[in-house]
Formats: sequence, structure tokens, C-alpha cells
Amino acid sequence: MFKKKELTRLGDILVSKGLITPTQLDLAIKEQSRRKRLLDPSDTAAVVTPIGEILIELGFIDRLQLKRGLNWQQRLRHASIAMALCAPFMIFSPSAAASVVRPAPITVEAENYSAMKGIQTESSTDIGGGKNVGYIDASDWMTYSNIQVPATGTYKITYRVASPNGGGNILLKNESTDATLDSVPIPKTGGWQTWVDVERTVSLSQGSLNLKLLVDIGGFNFNWFKIESMDGAVVTSSSSSSSAAPLLSTVIQAETYHSGAGIQAEVTTDTGGGKNLGYIDSSDWMTYNNILIPASGVYKITYRVASPNGGGSILLKNESTNATLDTVPIPKTGGWQTWADVERTVNLSQGSLNLKMLVEVGGFNFNWFKIESADGTLITSGSSSSASPILASTETKFPFVIQAESYSAMAGVQKETTTDVGGGQNVGYIDTGDWMSYSNAVINAPFTGKYKISYRVASSKGGAVLALSDITTNTTIDSVPVPNTGGWQAWTTVEREVTLTAGEHKFTLVAATGGVNLNWIQIEPVSTPMPLTVEAESYSEMSGVKNETASGDGGGTNVGYIDTGDWMHYNNTEVLIPNTATYKVTYRVASERTGSTIQLYAPASGAIFDNVTVPNTAGWQKWTSVERIVTLPAGKHYFGVKALVGGFNLNWIKLEPADQASNPISPPPVGSTTSSSSSSSTPAVSSSSSSKPAVSSSSWSSSSSAANTQHVAGPVGISWTAPNKRENGEYLDVTDLGGYEIRYKKSSDSKFTYISINDAWTTSYNFPWLEGDYVFQIAAFDKNGVYSPFVDILRQ
Repeated sequence: MFKKKELTRLGDILVSKGLITPTQLDLAIKEQSRRKRLLDPSDTAAVVTPIGEILIELGFIDRLQLKRGLNWQQRLRHASIAMALCAPFMIFSPSAAASVVRPAPITVEAENYSAMKGIQTESSTDIGGGKNVGYIDASDWMTYSNIQVPATGTYKITYRVASPNGGGNILLKNESTDATLDSVPIPKTGGWQTWVDVERTVSLSQGSLNLKLLVDIGGFNFNWFKIESMDGAVVTSSSSSSSAAPLLSTVIQAETYHSGAGIQAEVTTDTGGGKNLGYIDSSDWMTYNNILIPASGVYKITYRVASPNGGGSILLKNESTNATLDTVPIPKTGGWQTWADVERTVNLSQGSLNLKMLVEVGGFNFNWFKIESADGTLITSGSSSSASPILASTETKFPFVIQAESYSAMAGVQKETTTDVGGGQNVGYIDTGDWMSYSNAVINAPFTGKYKISYRVASSKGGAVLALSDITTNTTIDSVPVPNTGGWQAWTTVEREVTLTAGEHKFTLVAATGGVNLNWIQIEPVSTPMPLTVEAESYSEMSGVKNETASGDGGGTNVGYIDTGDWMHYNNTEVLIPNTATYKVTYRVASERTGSTIQLYAPASGAIFDNVTVPNTAGWQKWTSVERIVTLPAGKHYFGVKALVGGFNLNWIKLEPADQASNPISPPPVGSTTSSSSSSSTPAVSSSSSSKPAVSSSSWSSSSSAANTQHVAGPVGISWTAPNKRENGEYLDVTDLGGYEIRYKKSSDSKFTYISINDAWTTSYNFPWLEGDYVFQIAAFDKNGVYSPFVDILRQ
């Protein structure tokens, strides 16, 4: 697969795979050279910061991408994994130097304590995998010994934590003196494996330090903490240190806007993966609502942007007053996926704030923005009073699974090992009157309506009844009969339908009649089936348009005579969206003109979802489909269509999920098996959706010069199912996945172009346009950067 002449230096590998640019590598090499010159040759413990760590410090890659690069380096060099992983820590002794410069921050894994009380370790799904510390209750503690603080001064400590409810608190203590160095609040992150960073600053004295983390209030998980000098001093240890005045902030993802016009979401290659906003032109805009500012004052806002040419600008506005708060210039970063931070300060007034970002000059991409308090006051969103950073959304991702044994309180029941699919524990010994409360599992229902609740139960006698109550309203919302399943570990799923109101819910289960085991509960909205096609003429009300007979497109009726300002509302078509996600909207249009524009919006709120340019199809009955990717927020929707510029006919609009990225894991049903593409199988190309790796294109040719070469012309879509083997033959479970890597090239080219997808649940990718004979391949990588084999993607 690899030629011997291929470069094997880590930086070159990262460039070749598209994870960094040559300019970014040059900057990192220059920084590494600068640090080498400053090393003290007499200090045998002095180390040069590895290029990979410098790239992380500069924000060009994340740690998972570094692991992937090291694994590729190992493959290319035919070296051992130990050599590849130990390389970053090799000692460098230059011939001339001055003083030691600050190395990369030291990260201490939570489970590497020297002593502890009360906690347990468990597998983590955070980036990088490994273990985290969980089951943390009040009065539990962990100590981390022999931290060498080189000089008295200020240090920053970052804690990696997760909590479904927030409200926890850690006391950071000097174990030797029992002095409290800081009190660290734990925010609500939305789940036990939904991870965020909490950054704190603290004054530390010179010398050897033993840190103790004493849990003041429990209810959270802890993955690692990182200590770094604020003034250049080098911190060393078998652990690390931390904390003080809060630097409370949060990152709001650009694509989580409340409403917007003109922009589109797309896959980003920035650190952390996910989506960014692109296709940003002058006069486009996005709003972000319900940001609660605790006190009037100066705040720092950091914008994460990319632009090949620069020259763009954003007007930051208070949407309520239309006052301009700041004008943000967008620099030239060198590429659409070459990211940089733009930091600005702005005066904000106390209260709930709706921010509008109005694009004054376009030509850039936008990934996220961050608001930071300058004085330690707390910034929150919505009406939450918990001590948490700003949250762009408190949305629950569905299906929402509650493990039976994860109750917050109970009476009479016991946990036991289950033999059900997925293993783990179930709750048993459930007698009449026993109960479990799940006040630690908050569900935010996106709309008032029907929800399906699935109960995973087992019973050797049947006749049991479980009563589900809503803690918030203190009402019983369901009475669930349990069948005889044939044994205490013979599991079946009982599905029920209930009505929930929009907003937060917490539940309690009471055994009205005992004699049942319970493994989990799953809740999901009864959402609108997709794809959904709305005939243009089926509007509930309209202005200015006429219906006419459609020809050449399956017959029926289309809407025509559409002039600028005309509109149609579809308040008779209710669309229930369970999760905020990207959707593909297809407009079936015909026009003899150029420049017509359709706007898709919500008539009730005025929220704008899409502005669509209609092509000249060379006839009023010459039909074509215009496909768009649109972000729709969770909730109940009624859509409207407006002609911003008239001169077109409309036959129908179709709505369907854009990809699989928003579908979380749900518990497997009885007898289910995990579908996967074997490491030895050959994926297939298809013009329709497929569970196997597949390529679809608007234009195909059956001729090709090689068995794995596909001729395409037009937009190209790839879909796949996760493989189940690593390259070394070990089993690869879907929960171990870190993401995917697509590589493609023209058959005449010698090198592949690489595309990274840092999301295990994304299973499709779209190329806007490719034309020619291409080779497509795909591989997965786990959370330690270890790859599956690359396999060809072929048309069926």
C-alpha cells in the first residue's frame, strides 16, 4: 500500500493526509526550533517539545489526530507502536542554549491517582478513549503526588468533567498543609459522557506539591486535568496541579443558530470535527437567543473563522434593539478550512440577550464563537440557574436511553448482572410497591405530542405492572403491563405511546404489581416519517399564485404564476423534528428565467431556513430538482414558501435527513445483530441508499480502466457502515470508533486526497462535483488512532 519513498516524518504525514497545511507545519517547525535554542544543555532532564504537541498547542490538530498520525508513522516505518508513542518524550541535548522554555501542558489522567477514597474507574467515550473516574459522591477524594512547581506564580488548570445535572463541586487542596487552593464548580454538561473543559487559575508556591481533589458535592465524572504555567515556568510531575478565579465561558457552535438566512452547514476539518457554517455572503445572518448576561460589563468574544482571502466582516447586533455592538474583521487564514481565532472585546448589558450576526462582507466560514466573562461572573443561557457556562442549547438527543440501574433514588430493588444484549446490569428483585426515581435524567421534550417509550423487561411469570410517573407534574402518565417472557433473563421490549408536553421531564417508576426485571427505558418522539413530500398546491393559504396542470413530471398539479412577494403557507402539514440536525430539502422547480429565488421560512416566527436560487430550466414545464442542506431545530414546525424573486413554477418540496450523524446509539432489540462491512469485504457503489459503503452520482458510466475505478460526472455521494476489524485483525466495536477517513484520487494521479470525519456516527459524505475516472476508498480509526484496512468503494 505504501511506497518506500514516502515521507515518514510525522509532520509530512499529517500534511499528506490533509490534517494540517504546509504553512501550519512550517509554523510548528519554527516554534520547535525556537524552543530547541532555548534549552539548557546542562539540564539532562530538558526535553524538546515534540512537533505533534506543538501542533496541538497551536490549535492545528487535536490529540486523536496526533494518535492517528503516529499510527501511520509506525506503519510507514515498520516500527513498533512503543517506538512511535515514546518518540514525543525523547531527550534532546543541543550544543548551545539559554533557559528552559515552557513545554506543552501536562495532562494527568484522573485514574492515575496515588491514593483515593470511594471512586471507581470506567471506560470513557471521550476523545482519546481510555478510562475516566466515576461514581463520585460527596467526601470522595483522589491525591496526585510529586508535582514540581518551579516558581511561585499563577497557573491555569483545566478539568475535563461530565455531569447530567451539574451542581457538583471539587475542593482543590494542598495535601501537606490541608489548605484549600480553589473551589471548582462542575457545570451541567447534559450527560455522564458529555464532556466539557472547566478552566481555572490558581496561585501555586515553588516546590514539590501533593494535590488532593476533595469532592465537596458529587454527581459528576472526571476524565483528566491539565496544568500549565501562565508565565513560562516548567511544571513537572507524576501528576499535575490547578485552580482559582473562574474563567467561565463556553463555545456556541455556529450551526446551532435559532434562525438564519443564506448560510449552509458543512462538515469541518477543524479541531473537534462536526459542522461549520459556509457559503456566507453579504447580508446573510444568524441569531443566537436567550444568552443570560449576569452583569453589565466588558466581555471577550472569540470567533473561530476561516477565509482564503480575508476581507470579510460581521456586524454583531443586539437583535432586540438592532444596536450594533461590534464590527468584526475576518482575516486571511489561507483556506476555507484553515482556522484562526479572532478575539474581540464588547460591552454587554445585564439580562437576556439575543445576538444577531449580520454579514457585512462575506467570503468566510464560521465554526463557533465563545463568550468569556472578564470578572468571573457567570454566563448562562435560557432560564437555568445552575452554575454552568453558556449553553447554546439544552436539547435532548433522541432516542434517550435511561439505564435502569442509574437511578437517583430507589426503594426495595437490587442490581444484578444481566445477560441481555450489551451486558452490564439490570434492576431485579422488584416487588409490589418498590420504586426507582430518575431525577438525574432530565428529558427536554421538543414539542407537545406523542412519544414512544420502550421498556426492556424480563419476567418468568408475567402479570407485573409498572407505573410511570412524571416527577415534574406528579402525575402518572402510563401503566405498563409486563408479559411472561419465559425467564428472569429472557428479555423483550414493551413499546408504549404517551403524550408529553414540551419542556423538561423527570420520571419515577413504581411497581404497581411486582415480579419483573428491568434493563433500560428508551424515550423518543413520534416524529414525522421521512422522506416527507409536500405538494406545492396543498397549501393552507396563499397570496398571488395559481394552480395549473403539470406536464412532463408525472402529471398532477403545480403552482405557477409566481411573482415577487407571492407566498404559500402549509399550516395543514405538521412537521415534528426530534433532534436539531441537517436535512436535505429538494425543490422541484421549472423556469424560463434566471435569478428567481425561493425562501423557506416559518410563518409564525419568521425564522428563515433557506434561500434558494432557481435555475433556468428552459421551460415552464421543464422540471429539475434543486437539493439543499438545511439545519432545522428540534420542535414542531409549519413551513411557508415565499418568492423573493418571482418567475418560476413549483411542483413539490421534499424533506429528508441529510445523513445519519444525529442518530445516537439505542439499545439493541432482542435477537439483533450489528451490521458491518467486514474488513475483507468489498464495499459497493449504488445509485440508491445502501448499508454497505456506496457511491452515488448523478451521472455514471459503466466503462472504467480498472476494477476499482468509477466514472462519475456531477455531485457524488458516499455512504457506508462501520467496519468491525482493525488492521491488526482485532475486533472493532462501534463504541470504540473515533471516525472515518475517505481517500480518493483520479485514476491517473499517483497520490490520494484525504478527508477526515471526526464523528463515529456520520455515515455519509457528499462531494459537490467530481468528473472523471476516480478511485474511492474508506477506512475507520478508533479512539487511539488505530485504523481498519482501507477498502474500495464500488458501484453495485
